[in-house]
Amino acid sequence: MLKCRSIHHAGTTTAVTEVLAEASALKQKLADWRASFPDLTPHRINNKASFFNPGCSRSTVALITYMKALVDQIFYGIGSPAAGLTLRFMKIFGNAVTALSGGPNLQQKLAFEEIPDTIETVGRRFNLNVPTIPYAVCPTCCAIYEPSYPGGPKSVPVYQAHCSNRSAEFRGICGAPVVDVRGSPIKTFEYYSFFEWFGCLLALPGIERYGDSFCEEIDETPESPGDKKCTSDGRFYRKFTNSQGGLFVADRGSEGRWFFSLHADFFNIEGNLQGKQVNSTKALHESRSPAKYFLSTGVLSITCLNLPIALREDPAFTLIFGLIAGPHEPSTLEAQHQHYLKPLMEELVIGYEWGVTCYASASDSLDPNSKEHLPYQRTHRIALACIKMDLKVSRPFCGLSDVIHRKWCFYCQIWHPTNTLRTDISDFGHANDMRLREGAEKWRQAQSTDERDSVYNLYGTRYSAFWMLPYWCPSRQITIDPMHTMFLILMQNFFRSGHALGLQNPDDKGSESSHHNSSLAFHHDFPLFPDLAILNTEAISNAPPLENLFCQLDLNSLIAVGDLHRYLCQPLEDSEQGVVSAAKLSAKLNRAMKPSLEYVCTELDCLPAVPSGNPSKQDMVKALIRWRSHKPVTLLSKVPVDSAALLDQLHCALQEVILVPAWVRKPPVGSGLARVGTLKADHWRTMFDIYLPLAQLSLWQPSSPLVGPDAIDRFQTLLQRHILGLKQSFPGFALPSHHLAFHMYDFMDLFSNVRNWWCFPGENLIQRLRQIPTNHKTGKFESTLLHSFSLKAAFQRWLWRPDCPPLVKSCQKLLDKIFGSESEEVPEEDNARLPIPYSSDRFIPGLGLMTHVQFLAQIKAPSGKGFFTIPNTPGEGNSYIYYFPEDSQGSEWVAARIQYIFEEDHSIKLVVRCNLPQQLCDPDPFKAFWFDGFEAKLVSSELSETLEILELDRIIGHTARWNLNSDLAVLLALPPVSINIYESANVVLILCPQD
Repeated sequence: MLKCRSIHHAGTTTAVTEVLAEASALKQKLADWRASFPDLTPHRINNKASFFNPGCSRSTVALITYMKALVDQIFYGIGSPAAGLTLRFMKIFGNAVTALSGGPNLQQKLAFEEIPDTIETVGRRFNLNVPTIPYAVCPTCCAIYEPSYPGGPKSVPVYQAHCSNRSAEFRGICGAPVVDVRGSPIKTFEYYSFFEWFGCLLALPGIERYGDSFCEEIDETPESPGDKKCTSDGRFYRKFTNSQGGLFVADRGSEGRWFFSLHADFFNIEGNLQGKQVNSTKALHESRSPAKYFLSTGVLSITCLNLPIALREDPAFTLIFGLIAGPHEPSTLEAQHQHYLKPLMEELVIGYEWGVTCYASASDSLDPNSKEHLPYQRTHRIALACIKMDLKVSRPFCGLSDVIHRKWCFYCQIWHPTNTLRTDISDFGHANDMRLREGAEKWRQAQSTDERDSVYNLYGTRYSAFWMLPYWCPSRQITIDPMHTMFLILMQNFFRSGHALGLQNPDDKGSESSHHNSSLAFHHDFPLFPDLAILNTEAISNAPPLENLFCQLDLNSLIAVGDLHRYLCQPLEDSEQGVVSAAKLSAKLNRAMKPSLEYVCTELDCLPAVPSGNPSKQDMVKALIRWRSHKPVTLLSKVPVDSAALLDQLHCALQEVILVPAWVRKPPVGSGLARVGTLKADHWRTMFDIYLPLAQLSLWQPSSPLVGPDAIDRFQTLLQRHILGLKQSFPGFALPSHHLAFHMYDFMDLFSNVRNWWCFPGENLIQRLRQIPTNHKTGKFESTLLHSFSLKAAFQRWLWRPDCPPLVKSCQKLLDKIFGSESEEVPEEDNARLPIPYSSDRFIPGLGLMTHVQFLAQIKAPSGKGFFTIPNTPGEGNSYIYYFPEDSQGSEWVAARIQYIFEEDHSIKLVVRCNLPQQLCDPDPFKAFWFDGFEAKLVSSELSETLEILELDRIIGHTARWNLNSDLAVLLALPPVSINIYESANVVLILCPQD
């Protein structure tokens, strides 16, 4: 058809028109036939181009020039024109050098001719360009439209002129212009095909072996192990089913099985401190440009869970399949986020139901470029296992109501804000995912705005593109991110909120840190509501009376029940008259409907008995007031906290007082003050791991009460104790995340340890995107970010290929050293240890003459967590360690400081001086928290004069050291790997008085 359209001879016009009409009719018949008889064979991914070796026929001069230009663009961030200038300068330089010996010879001329003038040509020659699909986006409803290429694949894309989307059944077609007068999209969403990326992934050596090993690990342990060490230990991977109802992994046969996680977030490309994100209405009201203040760009990424953690989170193995252009985020009320996910969901459905097969993979026995190679041999099936987002982002993308909605938990049957601090975990129940799917479909098919609002209020759902997946279960696949939930919400608010510690701007009387009083007189655990699915249904025979009453309620009556719970727990003391009065409570109760009052009276077992058997509304109000009269009447008061003194002590601890190893990321010295700005999640983690517990406990008095240790399951028990402590010590401090944190326990079982599903890698990805130079023009720089990131990933993958030219591979090590990830304060050398300038024979007092040994200044910790160093080297905290004595049966760990490190007979040994025990404080107040995972203890500030030699494998990890005075120091054991975040900061969180 393309060749026919290119014929313009006057005498062939009629014939060409007839041929094109017949071809179009045939094309339509084929489409109709395929609709009636769909092709269910695996989708073919042509990844043959991934096996092309771009350096096989290039001269050394050309390869060096290519590398120089690519490194300048990828790692230094220069633009395409500047990279092209580098290529031309290198060509001029080469000609100038050869001119010194009489001019270039034929071979040199051929080498110079291989050097192009543009960096785009280099990208094409190295097969590094990203083949994205530029969808046009409706600026009104965010519907996306795929381009057509009537002039061929390399021609200018053509789009429909106006939006044809209907955002609801009861609305007309949008009709907004999609393109400008030149036919270019007003707004663009570039999509990097998942299938295209997956084909490139399988072309890398070892990747397919990783995928199969993941499945084999599941085969070896059909039941999910209790100890979660590897990603494959998660129960989800064992119970997940295929499209025929069998087990996805166990019943795979010879096929490949792949699991992926999806991350999405919105960020300010200018950085957190550069743009001010405010409500658009407020920006317009103040006559300011919303674009100036709304700098919100969305990033959508995919990682493969079959790969080891360190490999999967590497940018080279991360797919950014799209960036959502700002300046405004898509409308949550209209479920506009769904449009940006549809291209990916369509491919994931095909990958799950039909499977995919690639032209070749790196594990094929024959060269993919040989004639003997048989393409498209092995089928792979794909599944989206989980999504990793914070609450603010996951709710609109998944079509779920926000946490401020009454139906805010989609993991259990808890709802209404009055149940936020419930701790009776066994009564939470389980969410009904089919009901959520039902609500999403009803919302999409609603015939009016009121009907949509009713569905949303009852089900708490809107439509989401994730429902395109036949296996989508929100309660099992929307993970609760530990980073945001624990560090950026619970810990940060506990630190800053006036309902808790209030450690922010304590001298500012008008700041948010001002201490607040609660609106509660007591806490009462009312019976939890049954499943909302039985609302407005017929009574159930043999069911408890309360459940039958529940069936008779409608949504408004049920909301009123939650409000009645809140009214009954409020104080009865009149703040104006200073007397106890039930008049205000009676007025509030009288506003409730009779079914709601009857339900509350029944659950409190105070339903009045009247001869008629049908108590009046007034009778029930009086009964509830009588019940309330036996409860506390005054406000619950919080435990007094000297916030100013605690903040000063914290700043003292941060200001170089506590010695920590170099790998610990210290929070800013002025944390809690406005001038410091926004703290990162890692700052909050370290704050609650080390600094705040030590600062608070150093102020704790001997009479300060504690919660007794009674944990069975550490995570849930500590969280229960934390919430019970909040209810008693800090009444009024209640966040939805306090409840949602309980469900993180379920995801540890489903997807193994938290490193597999927290959002730290996503935040690192955003930081990498911010470092890419752009023109800062919204709608333009998103394409630059996507292509620059993908270009760097493709370049890194090419460097790892076995057919990469040796000359280029020799440059890889140099690139890793210069542009590798951020390392410790002490740079890591090739062998992870630095010899110190001493001879191999050295006399050490207490040990004698050490001969035939090599002394070292540092050694890489076996756990991979930092270095062990000697004193007087960079990173002083690296020399403080702890270990268990040889007879460690029931013994405590011993703290010491490294004095020497040496290698003898290929074995690393450390000479240490131990901390002397202290005699001033008995018992040690810090040891009261060892059971809770916070292992700190008081020691003498002096070290023993006796030297001890330890094998490297005896060392457990580093300690944090705080010299309280000239006689005492407190040491905190830092585990060799990051503390499980649920056990990382429980000292401050569980401190509360007992009755």
